[in-house]
Amino acid sequence: MGGVFARRNQQPIKLTYDVSENSETGECKSNKYGDGFIKTVKGIMYQGQKIMTRFLVGE
Repeated sequence: MGGVFARRNQQPIKLTYDVSENSETGECKSNKYGDGFIKTVKGIMYQGQKIMTRFLVGE
């Protein structure tokens, strides 16, 4: 990953996030204060490709 002093733009692997949705209504879930959407880790990004590593049963 480049070590402790590597800048973020020089790191080859990054996490990929996705916004959580309510399965019944399809609306994006927000935090308990209502000021932001809940993001969950879905996988990694490597050389411009998304590699999904987290799957829910039934998706």
